[in-house]
Amino acid sequence: SDSGNNRILAFDTRTDPGAGASAFAVLGQPDFLSGSPNAGGGMDATGLYDPRGLAVVDGMGGRLLAVADRRNGRVLFFDVGDGVTTGEAAVAVLGAPDFTTRTSTLSADTLTEPVGLVFDAGGQRLFVADRSASRILVYDFSGGLSSGAPAASVLGQTSWVDGTSGTTRRRLSAPYGLAYDEGSQTLWVADSGNDRLLRYNLSSGIPTGAAADLVLGQVSFTTAVPHSGVTRDGFTVTDPRGLVVDPSTRMLWIADAGNHRILAVAAP
Repeated sequence: SDSGNNRILAFDTRTDPGAGASAFAVLGQPDFLSGSPNAGGGMDATGLYDPRGLAVVDGMGGRLLAVADRRNGRVLFFDVGDGVTTGEAAVAVLGAPDFTTRTSTLSADTLTEPVGLVFDAGGQRLFVADRSASRILVYDFSGGLSSGAPAASVLGQTSWVDGTSGTTRRRLSAPYGLAYDEGSQTLWVADSGNDRLLRYNLSSGIPTGAAADLVLGQVSFTTAVPHSGVTRDGFTVTDPRGLVVDPSTRMLWIADAGNHRILAVAAP
């Protein structure tokens, strides 16, 4: 995800590509030499504007690459099951009714600033960190993927039209990275504006406004103390961004952006 050049680069790593290897395809631009927002034109199914998070899912008729198209306020889906072609068009969109519309209002079927993406283990649910609205939207694909479909529930807010940030079990502030832990059926959220990580237990469903059950990086759910370095609670994080859980070891890896480091902790 080459956000500054408004594109996605595809590299073939089925064999060792070697240092300095070239990408074989690009999405969001018509060629490797272009880098303008939306390929220099208006919003459509081929252009991107500051893309961030990526996620791949098998199912729904093929293999799909989901892209958090941040400045366009949408998530695009590209069909990559038969390979990737430079400049190819997305096949579906979430957060907007179509490929050419940008909507800024808060609702169940809009996005304001999507950045982080993760699918659950079965690929039936997609979690989207909607940063400027301080919320996580949860999409249910059990009935298939349909452009413009509304989210099924929301975390970090108590309603679809609320975008207020906060520091509690039920509120978020500028969430960024997401990770799904298959072993415990939990969702991890890098709550960057609160300098903390929150864990949500999804084993009993995901009701709107559900409370997190664990916080890391702060001493309580109601503190958001800016800090750096190691403290008595094991570690601190400052502006956490990327997250991933290794399914084989259940190690949680954290991009601790404010401290310029990667942290690893056994997922509680």
